[in-house]
Amino acid sequence: LPFVVHHISGWVLPGVYYTEQLRPYITTRTLHFTYGGDLHSIQSEWLRRASSLPAKQAAPYLCRYGFSGVLLQRNMLKRAAEMEKQWTAVLGEAPTFSRDQEYSFFDLRGFCIAHGIPAQDMELVKARLLRQMGNPHL
Repeated sequence: LPFVVHHISGWVLPGVYYTEQLRPYITTRTLHFTYGGDLHSIQSEWLRRASSLPAKQAAPYLCRYGFSGVLLQRNMLKRAAEMEKQWTAVLGEAPTFSRDQEYSFFDLRGFCIAHGIPAQDMELVKARLLRQMGNPHL
């Protein structure tokens, strides 16, 4: 969070360009991200909707889609502390902060397990959606 669209969002806040969201992924070998979709694509619309949910609704929703965490780009949010407070209340634990304090990370795994929310098999979901769209490559 926040939701931005690559190559369109530009300056999210004064002095903070949208590409700042790529910083955590530059040196990782294990971190995966959802940064997909062009403006108004199915992917970007899903991300926009998911990112607009309040933490209380977003946490179980993201669990169902196999997310293991939420990364907040604090310098792109006008009220980062308020958003962190909401996520902390829902998950029952404080975030981990980056050394420069520009990112906070909330681990969803404990919440998903404690609430018995298994992740969907996304391959099955994808196949069903492609069938519904009449994809000839199935």
